[in-house]
Amino acid sequence: MSRRLTRRQQWRIKKVQQERLVRAEKKQQQENTEYDHLALHTPKTGQVISNFGEHIIVQAENRQHYRCLSRQNLGAMVCGDYVLWQQEKNTDQGVICALKPRQNLLARPDSYGKQKLIASNIDAMFIVCAPFPAIHEHLLDRYLVTAEHNHFSAYIILNKCDLLNDANRSEIEQILMIYQHLGYPVIYTSIYHAIDQLKASMHNKTSIFVGQSGVGKSSLINTLLPTANIRTNAVSIANEKGTHTTSVASLYPLPDNPHSVIIDSPGIREFSLDNLTPNEIFSGFIEFTPYARLCRFRNCTHLNEPGCALQEAVISNKIHPQRLKSYQRIMHTISS
Repeated sequence: MSRRLTRRQQWRIKKVQQERLVRAEKKQQQENTEYDHLALHTPKTGQVISNFGEHIIVQAENRQHYRCLSRQNLGAMVCGDYVLWQQEKNTDQGVICALKPRQNLLARPDSYGKQKLIASNIDAMFIVCAPFPAIHEHLLDRYLVTAEHNHFSAYIILNKCDLLNDANRSEIEQILMIYQHLGYPVIYTSIYHAIDQLKASMHNKTSIFVGQSGVGKSSLINTLLPTANIRTNAVSIANEKGTHTTSVASLYPLPDNPHSVIIDSPGIREFSLDNLTPNEIFSGFIEFTPYARLCRFRNCTHLNEPGCALQEAVISNKIHPQRLKSYQRIMHTISS
């Protein structure tokens, strides 16, 4: 697990970044002639569309895309970041000179316990699931905890709804009803159905699409953005899991509203919450909040202790037992 920074360290990092940003904005006010000897135009604001390591694709204010390098010591940049950048004269390339403060940042621990940055400045998370592969409730709950922690609006999409039938409809609807009762909007869709409803939910938002592989995220985005041409792969019949198609998070504005933006993220079969504290995970289960201080023991683990307020809420049908089981499983995972 990566080392958690102290508040002073975090403050120092933000202060250095802010000073760097102020210096770059001052340069923006200078005459273009100052950059003639560097063959660079005046700094302007842009947004990172994709990061391919050495090269970063930046969308300029005129919606054109430029391949950029980054100045040293700016730190890692991700899809959704706003930056100050300078275009090389007479080319479609440029240099990023400052990273603007982020509204939020979506990250997850990798297999080595280090933070893998995914995207930033997100308004809404659309969690895509499907009848096939089967809904992974524990993964769904991890996404919702992440959305609550980062203050994203969360939507659940049941994609491939044309695969609903008499054999699976009742079970799937019962699962989704748990989340509808909590206030999370659920949208039934497919590439042939309810696309306008999905667009309306995305209006003037930067939305990220997440979900296990094979649920059709890329197919949905191809329907919303016919010119994006995102690669898709079929679900493996052998294990009911999808094969990964998207390897780098990328940002796409909707053609009929450039202020409605989609971020397509890499397929994630597991989504660890090791970067969150137990209190942050608890808060991510929004229906638990009224019971936060009602347990008999202050250090209650909500497993089998007497006087556990969550256990009593399950018995009185105020908390769904599946949600408590999911919370217990997550806590067991991060403590093991």
